[in-house]
Amino acid sequence: MAIDRTSLNLVSLIVGSAGLLTALTGFNVPQLRESFYGDNPYLLKRDIIASVMDWIFGGLAVAALIVQLLAEIAGPSIEERLYTTASYARVTALAAAATGILVWALTKMGRRLAARRWRPLIVDRYREMLERAAFVLTHDGLFPEHFQERERFSDGQNAFTREKDLSRVDEHLNLIDDLLELAPIIDRIDRVRRLQEVFAAAPPAA
Repeated sequence: MAIDRTSLNLVSLIVGSAGLLTALTGFNVPQLRESFYGDNPYLLKRDIIASVMDWIFGGLAVAALIVQLLAEIAGPSIEERLYTTASYARVTALAAAATGILVWALTKMGRRLAARRWRPLIVDRYREMLERAAFVLTHDGLFPEHFQERERFSDGQNAFTREKDLSRVDEHLNLIDDLLELAPIIDRIDRVRRLQEVFAAAPPAA
């Protein structure tokens, strides 16, 4: 099947629009609207993913533009229109389907590339939080500052503090698991052990 200018225009339009639209919509998560003490950790992750996606899909849009320019440069050597309207409709449908698969594949690749940049930063940022969570689970359910003072308080006060500390540990583990995109685990000890393995395997932050 010979290529004509209309087919090239349709394909480059679909590919270029997909690349531009994906680059402009970017990456967003509901947690960006939540409040955190200090900086919102999801902003760091979003910015890195958005940067990688912009390069990938911006490049896709540029590639489509180059195809369009080459078609214009070729000029008379490419026929304007060789096929019927139904044929062009099929070309459009096939191009849209192929572009959808391409966008899906590039999105997965982009997220993997971005994870290589944001994962070490998240690990470095939350290493101390994980160490404190591990301390609680091995020291009677209390953070270091409370464990040192436990002899000064009654059993009731220690029980109340222990409940609050374990609740904070759950919040911290939920945050780290969510940031690292790990599936939830119910048992606290198993969660900490898994995170310790992930942290140990992570490369140092640049």
